[in-house]
Amino acid sequence: NNGGATLTHAPLTGSPAIDRGKDFGPVGPGYGATGVDERGHVRPQTYNDPSITPPAGGDRSDIGAVELSPGVMPISEVSRKVHGAAGTFDIPLSLSGPVETECRSGGASGVYQLVLTFATPVTFSSAAVTSGIGVVTSVTLDGQSEGTVGSTVVTIGLSGVTNQQRLTVGLLGVNDGSNSGDVGVRVGMVLGDTTGNGAVASSDVSQTKTQSGQPVSTSNFRNDVNANGAITASDIAIVKAQSGQDLPPVPTEPNRQ
Repeated sequence: NNGGATLTHAPLTGSPAIDRGKDFGPVGPGYGATGVDERGHVRPQTYNDPSITPPAGGDRSDIGAVELSPGVMPISEVSRKVHGAAGTFDIPLSLSGPVETECRSGGASGVYQLVLTFATPVTFSSAAVTSGIGVVTSVTLDGQSEGTVGSTVVTIGLSGVTNQQRLTVGLLGVNDGSNSGDVGVRVGMVLGDTTGNGAVASSDVSQTKTQSGQPVSTSNFRNDVNANGAITASDIAIVKAQSGQDLPPVPTEPNRQ
């Protein structure tokens, strides 16, 4: 329920639908724009994402039934893991465009942690896995329990996350005091993809072999795929076992009339 007389599907941050359409009106080109979305809210509105370049002829309307308000954009999103005594290491995630891959194991329970940082303190209503397999187990604001007064860092705990999938987690009802909206975090789960190219191949095996026995650092932590704080034969074995696996293609939808 995003308002209006019907149920609608609002895009999350990073969606290719945002600001990349044109209001042709209910009939089509040549009949004039309506100036509103399906809910009756004014369109177009420019979203707070400077990376968006509207296509030629576009008017910055959002594609679909919902025209987003300016919204709230995080300044960074990362997938975070503790690598034993070696410490904590983050894989930066893309705010828009192609997804980055998480190559490290989540263990038998598929446990992962996503961390979002905002420029100003925010509050939110809830968090959920909106696409893919996994469940949200916890959400904290600057280390405090969910529902506390705004802060700039939101940490989302996940479990049951499976390999070889595109995962989207929504942080819903985010409000920074001036704007509000739903924020999406996207990550590709490809165990053993140490090179970060979306596929596990001989190059990943070779890279992990080269780093075997080296201290885990900011330059090689992806090779510690079991995240135990050491790069050993166990990591090489995991990468070898995953060779040939890759990130599933972006799903497509049928045309809608």
